[in-house]
Amino acid sequence: MTIEEKLQHFYTASIDSAMQEAQQVQTQHQEALDKIFQEHKETKERQIQSHIQAETDNLKREINKTVSARQLEYRRLLSDKTEEIKQQLFHDVAERLAQFRSTPEYLEYLSQRIQEACDFAGEDALVVYLDPADQNRIPELAARFMEHYNAGVPGCAVTAHAVDTLQTLARMGWQQAVLSASRRDYLIEQVSARGLQGFFTELLGLADIYGVSKVQLGTDYLRRTGIDPAHCVMIGDPQHDAEVAAAIGAKCVLYTGGHQSRALLEAACPHVIDDLALLPDLLESL
Repeated sequence: MTIEEKLQHFYTASIDSAMQEAQQVQTQHQEALDKIFQEHKETKERQIQSHIQAETDNLKREINKTVSARQLEYRRLLSDKTEEIKQQLFHDVAERLAQFRSTPEYLEYLSQRIQEACDFAGEDALVVYLDPADQNRIPELAARFMEHYNAGVPGCAVTAHAVDTLQTLARMGWQQAVLSASRRDYLIEQVSARGLQGFFTELLGLADIYGVSKVQLGTDYLRRTGIDPAHCVMIGDPQHDAEVAAAIGAKCVLYTGGHQSRALLEAACPHVIDDLALLPDLLESL
């Protein structure tokens, strides 16, 4: 092989080697560039996603703040409107109630409610409380009660053994008087209609249905006549009569012919009878 051929061979070999090395370097460089690009791309994508997420979160917060502010405003407006409607409703109801209270229907309504309460209470004591605004209705309600009460009086017969007992007590020397929460003119009419007026020295009733109490009537009578309360016996049929007797200082006997049970009467008084015929002997033992 000549020198030229050797040189040519060396040149060719060198060129091939250089080309291979260059290709290898180029490949490595390209791979490095690709890696850097991929890393840069991934970094940018992460940054972009992070930015998007941050902006999204921020936007959500802003939206939530706006929604919350609007909700608070709507709630305030709703509360104000509700209060306005409520006040208007109360005003309208109060106005209509005031109008209703001035009608005859309202008096009928009160009467019905009181009657229902009485029916529900049965034998138990009942206290009716009226709204202060209805205090002016008391005379009308009382008049209705007395009208209802008096309508049933003519149908009430004299209690069994009452007349015989009154006669017996009169023979025994007992001074007898009637103490009632009824109006005195009603009381006189009721006693006279049954022919009993001759048994009583006094018919103690109220001047009107809003007058003083039975306690006051009894106390005034005893003071006026000078009768010692300790020598008096009050005969009644509700628990209240036992309370009246205790208040004026008199003894008491309760009769079961009224509207309360024996158990209720015995709880208020130690002397309870089922028959008025038993009264004379009981009085002798007191």
